[in-house]
Amino acid sequence: MSSGICFIAVGPKAELETQLARKHVALPVFTQAAPIPGMSDKQSSRLHKTTIPAWSPFDYTLYCDADTRIYGDVTPGFEALASGFDLALAPSTNQGDGAFWHIAHSEKDATISELGYTPVQWQCGVMFIARNERTSRLFAMWNYEWKRYRDEDQAAFVRALHNAPVKIFALGYPWNGGAVIGHRFGACRG
Repeated sequence: MSSGICFIAVGPKAELETQLARKHVALPVFTQAAPIPGMSDKQSSRLHKTTIPAWSPFDYTLYCDADTRIYGDVTPGFEALASGFDLALAPSTNQGDGAFWHIAHSEKDATISELGYTPVQWQCGVMFIARNERTSRLFAMWNYEWKRYRDEDQAAFVRALHNAPVKIFALGYPWNGGAVIGHRFGACRG
């Protein structure tokens, strides 16, 4: 099985951050950088994120936001996929009443109403993804859900996950904002 890292670098800030992030990478890398006509850089990158299995050249992909830095051994994330998990990612430190603090109220309220519960908020800026039928369904559903509001991606992700569940290996904080993979949250925003 092929393994590698994918970045999305749409726009000048993301391009610069991706160049800096790649300096910390020892695995094969693929970067998606195509702007989408009629969309902002942020929207283009979110849309690309919801279609990773369609454009990643790897069987096992580590997707990292452009503003991340790999400092440690990422092998355990790929090992989780090889052992049968579909995704490996970290939950957000923002849960319960603090979940989805950055999502527009209309989308946050609709998500909780549609699901009937307050879901776990996952950090989608670092994800290990196995290419298989389950993740293909999840990402197709995530793409559909993201297109409803065309803004942030986490609420759309949990709506998609509710409708197209996959087997998730939960990573800890060091994997998204810590010692293994650092995250300069928001460094690509305008």
